[in-house]
Amino acid sequence: MKKNYLFVLFGLFSGLLSAQNDTFPIVFKVFSKEGSTADPIFSAFCPSRCWLREWEFDLNTRQYIHQDSASCVPKSAQRYLIRPEYNRPGYLLRWTADPFDSNLFWTKEYKEDERIPWQNRPQIMILWRYDQRTAQQDSFISLVSADFTLGKAGVWVNNSKELVLMDRHTGQITQRAANPFGEGRGMTLQTWGEDLIVSEQWLYQVKQGRFVPFFPLPLEMEGCKSPEKVEFQGELCLSMARAEGSQHTFHLIAPGQSAITLPFEPRYFSYQGYLLANNPPLAWFCVKDTLIGFDYTTGAWNAYPGSSDMPLHGNHEGRFLGFYSENGLSFFDKYTCQFRVLPQPYGHPMPRNFTTDGQLIYLTFEDHWEIIQFDKLPSTFPRSTTLEDYAAFEAALNAWAIQGKRDFYANYEAFFTLYDPYKARKNPKIEQRKSQIVRQFADLLQDAPAEVVRQVTKDFGAGRLDTSLHCSLAQGLFRRFGQEGRVEEAMVLLPLLENEPCRSGIPSEYEYLVPIVKRLQFQLDSIAQRRISRDEKLYATGHAWFEFCLKKRWFWYTSDPRADLDQAFLHYQKLLEKYPQSPWADDAVYDMFHYIDYHSTTTDDETPDGNDHEAAVALRKFLGDYPNAERRPEVMLRLAKSLIRQMDPHHADSENSGEALEYLRVLAQKYPEFVAKSEDYKTAESTLKTKLWTEHWTLKLAVSQTSFQWKDSIWFTVSLKNHSQSAQTLDSSFLDRWQEGLYLNLHPIREKGCEEIWGDFQLLRVEARKTQSVIVPAGATFSEKFVLARSSVTRSYGARKFDLAPGTTYLYSHEYQHPAQPWIKMWCTGGRFSIE
Repeated sequence: MKKNYLFVLFGLFSGLLSAQNDTFPIVFKVFSKEGSTADPIFSAFCPSRCWLREWEFDLNTRQYIHQDSASCVPKSAQRYLIRPEYNRPGYLLRWTADPFDSNLFWTKEYKEDERIPWQNRPQIMILWRYDQRTAQQDSFISLVSADFTLGKAGVWVNNSKELVLMDRHTGQITQRAANPFGEGRGMTLQTWGEDLIVSEQWLYQVKQGRFVPFFPLPLEMEGCKSPEKVEFQGELCLSMARAEGSQHTFHLIAPGQSAITLPFEPRYFSYQGYLLANNPPLAWFCVKDTLIGFDYTTGAWNAYPGSSDMPLHGNHEGRFLGFYSENGLSFFDKYTCQFRVLPQPYGHPMPRNFTTDGQLIYLTFEDHWEIIQFDKLPSTFPRSTTLEDYAAFEAALNAWAIQGKRDFYANYEAFFTLYDPYKARKNPKIEQRKSQIVRQFADLLQDAPAEVVRQVTKDFGAGRLDTSLHCSLAQGLFRRFGQEGRVEEAMVLLPLLENEPCRSGIPSEYEYLVPIVKRLQFQLDSIAQRRISRDEKLYATGHAWFEFCLKKRWFWYTSDPRADLDQAFLHYQKLLEKYPQSPWADDAVYDMFHYIDYHSTTTDDETPDGNDHEAAVALRKFLGDYPNAERRPEVMLRLAKSLIRQMDPHHADSENSGEALEYLRVLAQKYPEFVAKSEDYKTAESTLKTKLWTEHWTLKLAVSQTSFQWKDSIWFTVSLKNHSQSAQTLDSSFLDRWQEGLYLNLHPIREKGCEEIWGDFQLLRVEARKTQSVIVPAGATFSEKFVLARSSVTRSYGARKFDLAPGTTYLYSHEYQHPAQPWIKMWCTGGRFSIE
């Protein structure tokens, strides 16, 4: 590639600093007046001034100047955003130089009408222009909640209602266009030659005055295919599309240029994307540790090896590119096509913001910002023993044969043998890696044999294990003791776990162990001191363990949590054996039902489901044994739910359905307050009604013919067939509203390989229906005719609605849900029809 491309890129810079830059140190630090920094905002009127919040800094003299001087801004452009009555330093409106007319500068400010209540007070954007030729500024346009974008065709102003294109010299509005998404949705603007991209979906063509979908893709991607990702840098568009398998192709598109396929796959950075910068005609990418300058007008490209681990946050469009690595910061000069580096110790902070001008680099940190002179930086990073030692240590770890095994002492001996040669050097990367491995020793105690745990406990108590393991072993033993119910031994470890450094280094999954164990010990101590009957003491002790076991399960996952409740059930069983008539007996029995009818509600819950048949038997027995139990309504509801789950899917009129209905009816009649508060009751009632409805009725759909003329009405017949053993009633509340849920799912048949598109089209009742119920005998059918609407109410992927079109064949299907009775939902198979 010809290097003169690189020099053409920067003709738009406002100017370079004077020869005083030669006196700059390599890194010049500027500390904020307020203790925290803001990204520097450079003056549009002179290159030697910038603002850091309200403070103005002069680059030539390297000092702050009086905040009210505004010596770099023409008097007629000195408009303050903050009113004087606030009694604080005001800051000037930030002017933007017009890239298409060097004499014009633009800014905006927001005003509010204070006479209107603040809840209804709209923000008015006022667009200001400053003309350097006349040394005057004037207001161009005011819109509610607006923004502006500078383009070749003029100045674009937009809000949620419309786009306005304005002549930059006369101020006249040359074009207006309504929001293509409809009023109320915000728009983002991206210039594209003389045209405009609106929210990355529409291209507004200025000359034609119309919107067209923005996907100017190469021929192999035309049609209905769309890229998986579209990224913009300036007027440059990068599109990514899946080729086959996990392979992707990338295309660069610029205004007036043919799309070019990248001959490489660029590296993706989560906060930067694929494109680092766009300096026409070059686009900048990274591939591993190589920087690529790609000419998107010719397809030619040059590769520059160098440290490009992670781009810095900020603006890379200027002269330099900036990168972060463990060795320090690296910078690439687009003028000279070379890397230079700023060495930093391992663990150095990443700058909050990066920006450049024609000669200097600016980095913003938490409490200061730095000015860096590229030419004074070294060209390579110095040798790093930190990274060399870490590489050797990591290689030894990877070759560690015992690391995949669970033997505690074998892992202990092997790891510290590997670590010993590096121990005295205090390498920060090795120490960080060591801390990660040390934490894993706690996990080795999770399923270690009991004799190993006993030996580790002795060695740990005697101080025979490495001190760096103390916190990790305390955590591992604490979890193991808690799982086995050895609460007193777990409590012995608390002083270590609750003090530094173990407290700050404790993993989040252990944080809730401490209060659980402490609460159990407190409850057991309290029960022991209370003067209560023996049966109550048994129940109270069992219930304390019951609560502990339920919480304990979350820090010791098991596929059979019932076994974990043995510590609680032991006390409950003693209570029932010794004191069967105790007033606490029914509570103990209820607690022991905990997993009898358990059913998981998440896909990652591997806990075995309960046995509904056994649950029903046990719950019925409870209702017979304890007629006055406080938990009676809860047991009745659980019994109804277990019966609903046992309903025969092929025979709706089963004993289970009748018994479940009766329990729900009794609950509603005798325990209305319980029913009103119980979401489980509502769910059970809805589930039962859904089962009864879907097992009594089937839905059918029929189109009047398979081919229609464009002018024809498209008729469908919707039928409900009674499959039960007796007559069923469709009441008036159902028949009056069932049309509201009748939507036909239409899929236009398109060419092979295109993304699926579907829409919901309403079926409309032509004649008003009289309000009356209909009795449908067993095996009989109720039918009604409807006409198909011409426009959809929804479309997939959040796109706009679509209409029926001539010359199209549609696949149809139907999913029905009643608008007022959500348990009435059905699905039926469909077919196809065409419109000529």
